[in-house]
Amino acid sequence: MTLQAAFADWKENGMGPVPVRRAALPEAAASCAALSYSFDDTHDDVHGIGEVVRVVELLGRRGLDPALLQRLVGDDDCPLRSGCAYCDGLDTTVRLELHADCEPGQLQDALLDWDETQATARFRRLKAAVEEATGAPPSPILLELHVVDYKETWSSDGDEIGSFLERYKQDVARDPRALFRLTSVHPDSSVESEALAAIARSQLPLACYMDSGCSRWKWALAPFSDDEEDDEDKDEDEDDEDKDDDASSTSLPLVAACNITQLRVVMPSSVSVFERMLDVLRSQPTALRNLKVKYSLEPRKGGGTAEQERLAQLERLLRMLVDSILSRRSALRLHRLEVQGGFSDDDVAAMAQRLASEPTTEPVQVAASPARYQELSLVGWRLRRGESLSRWLELVGGADNLKVQSGTCLQVAETAALAECRRLDVEFDPDDWSGLPSSVSDDDSAAPSTTRLEELVLRPSGKDNAVLQHAISRLVQDAGRPLRSLAIKPRSKVICLGGDVAKSIVENCPAIETLKLHAVDRSFAEQLAASLRDSDACRLQHLTVHSARPMDMVAPLLAALAEPTHPLSRSLRSLRLKCCYKQCGDLGPLHAAVTEMLSANTRLRDVVIHAFERSVTFDASATATSSHSIVVAPLRHRLALVSALQQQQQQRPRLPQSVVETVLEMAGRRRRRLRLEIPHDP
Repeated sequence: MTLQAAFADWKENGMGPVPVRRAALPEAAASCAALSYSFDDTHDDVHGIGEVVRVVELLGRRGLDPALLQRLVGDDDCPLRSGCAYCDGLDTTVRLELHADCEPGQLQDALLDWDETQATARFRRLKAAVEEATGAPPSPILLELHVVDYKETWSSDGDEIGSFLERYKQDVARDPRALFRLTSVHPDSSVESEALAAIARSQLPLACYMDSGCSRWKWALAPFSDDEEDDEDKDEDEDDEDKDDDASSTSLPLVAACNITQLRVVMPSSVSVFERMLDVLRSQPTALRNLKVKYSLEPRKGGGTAEQERLAQLERLLRMLVDSILSRRSALRLHRLEVQGGFSDDDVAAMAQRLASEPTTEPVQVAASPARYQELSLVGWRLRRGESLSRWLELVGGADNLKVQSGTCLQVAETAALAECRRLDVEFDPDDWSGLPSSVSDDDSAAPSTTRLEELVLRPSGKDNAVLQHAISRLVQDAGRPLRSLAIKPRSKVICLGGDVAKSIVENCPAIETLKLHAVDRSFAEQLAASLRDSDACRLQHLTVHSARPMDMVAPLLAALAEPTHPLSRSLRSLRLKCCYKQCGDLGPLHAAVTEMLSANTRLRDVVIHAFERSVTFDASATATSSHSIVVAPLRHRLALVSALQQQQQQRPRLPQSVVETVLEMAGRRRRRLRLEIPHDP
């Protein structure tokens, strides 16, 4: 039986498809298959998950047509066929997000104890066909285990949970090429403390969430022990705070002792409990790398004493955040930090003052050292000017990726600390922003050189086109010179970027390589093509545009790309056209226009038409025999790769043979220049 026939037979009569959870593929980069599967404690689900997961592994092996895995998670008759961007960008790594609402013993039966004696005859035929089609070894599935416990099966006994996790660790130690790699365990908020303690004892990566009313606060602060009997003895004394304090002095709290790598915290009503947890994180080295903190202190009615209490609580909270999280003396070594709350400029200034008063052994030199955080997100902060944020960022150590999601009026030019920020993602209100006085003089030639921003994402609100375009032009003028990537994503659907924005981008962003624009009109495309024609140099390589009328908008761009002497046709390598509204209808004329352009432009390597409906028509086979429809890596690039691999193999350690084969295979892959991408319907 052929592979296609064996797969069709299993798909029709097997245990059912695996739904896919697919993100948009990044430009010019392969993406792994991201799958999601949910099952409960019914017999068919528990028996079937073992077989389904192994089918996923079989179809993800190197050397097989990736369209097979796509057909497993999608329709049998794929409307995209060979024009699919998903199949074209698939590699051999599969991430499986498993949502389990069953007993731990059933999960062990499905994942660890399952063997082919439980498999259907159709599965055995499919496995034989896969092994005949490719001799590639199994590729371990990267498994994220999301545990839900709506039926309270994980709360009754921690022994079974610990047994399952210990068995997994033994299997991996015995066979490094085991089917799974458990990358993290995500217990749902319904999972109680006994199950959490068993997960913690396994020392597997744990992602934990604690809301304001969650019982996990006491669990997280309880003394940790590898011995379950000791834990039971200590649980008897949990209600006695004095005994808890004595035990904590001799044993680390669980939040510090177990392998919690991700923590999401909503501040509880008891600030004292929150303060105790922060003290633990500040004083003890932990594996925690991703932290999200959310607080809410609503203004109290009546004023007087109630408002004074709120302000006192806010002052206490600011002190805790500074001393435990933001201070350089804290033991926390975070990669990503998100702080959500309604902090004002005065609050930020107060935190900066406390940070500045800390005794330091050596002066802080942010510009000469790498940023402290890979990603820093400030959500809901009510800031109007950048001076206080500038000082605050400098004192906390800077961030490579800064997100300000609050509708603030942040001005890039006056935020000196952004000299160390590589990426800025900011929401702002153009109406308020345009009313603020400029912080830059007319002679500001030196201002752009003070910032090293490489990527800027603007998310303006408001519905006034003129005000919005003025605000964007100001921001681009202040920060555009070093930019390599610019994205403008208005939050209102009535906004449409016009020619003034295009002219400002070309004039102020000479190094721009990637441009992503939502809701542009024909005047933008015309002005962009005209301004680039008159510019000294064009470095634009990747262009993404959204439009409700794609054919009308894209005509000036296609005309410029079809002209061999136009700077845009010489530089652009990737074009994504997103038809973001349902009125786009038949894409046949757009497909024909793009195909005609590609026959004249041999430099453009990748064109993706992104539609939001499956009802659109698109004949991908029309270009199947065209000499301009396929592109491969340039010969000089492939020869350089072979030379680099040959040199690497002469050194120690050598790359595994399978890695070398995969690199060479990907380098020589034939790729369609024109493709259609449709979002998956979950």
